[in-house]
Amino acid sequence: MAGIDKTYVNTWKDFQDIRDWAKSIGTVTDDYGNKLTPYNWLYYPNLTEDEFYKNQAECWKEAKERYTKYKDSDVEWEKESYNDMVKDYGEDFLEHPELFYEVVIWNTDSIEDIYLIRYCPLEVIQNRLKQQYGYGWSKTALIPNKGDRSYDSIKNRTSEYDTYKREYRKNIHFTIENLRTDCEFKDDDIVWWIQPYKCYDWNYDEKADKWYNDLECYYSTSNWITNTAHLYGNLSKRKLARLIQKWNLPAGVQLQFVGDWKRSGVKQFIVKIK
Repeated sequence: MAGIDKTYVNTWKDFQDIRDWAKSIGTVTDDYGNKLTPYNWLYYPNLTEDEFYKNQAECWKEAKERYTKYKDSDVEWEKESYNDMVKDYGEDFLEHPELFYEVVIWNTDSIEDIYLIRYCPLEVIQNRLKQQYGYGWSKTALIPNKGDRSYDSIKNRTSEYDTYKREYRKNIHFTIENLRTDCEFKDDDIVWWIQPYKCYDWNYDEKADKWYNDLECYYSTSNWITNTAHLYGNLSKRKLARLIQKWNLPAGVQLQFVGDWKRSGVKQFIVKIK
């Protein structure tokens, strides 16, 4: 699943607590059957306390020099920057080194976030997740949710991730809308790029040769999932029909097929699942 976002902390205790928790739980199975290892998500699993405070001291020193200059600056944006810090953190903000140094913890996707929301006991992690999911926004698409993927619904197991049910059908009907056909030769040498069209919640697992909706909370069997499938060579209508039948996508999904020949786009069409 796309839609990833970093988590930062600015104290050694928070960093240590998160690392200790992640190490202690090892590999776990989430509510959707995925195997997760939070310790492997850490950017800096070997960071030491000395390194943390050394980095913090360097950033603090630079900030004090910079904001001391800003305080009496005639440059408007520099003066505003100083005043904003006073407004947010008080007149003594330069005495707080934690304001000027953060270390990234991890860059998690929605599947990992769901596990953290439900099972991580650390307040610092929960506060970050509430920021990301607390206002009805989809972290995956960075747009307002059409459904419910909020922090509370995920916590209570009433979210779209929990209620989504994929429709499987024996006979898939579809239409083809041709957008471009620049060549008449057989497409034996064409490379096909296939992506969802005007729908952003579908990703492809090449090893499984299947498309999965983000709401299915599917972790790729090869630890790699993308929004693009590839095909090579001839793509007759019969082969296309078998392919669409195998993928078994729900009605309403559209796929864009772009054919490249010698790095030039020569064919393009849209398949609309009925």
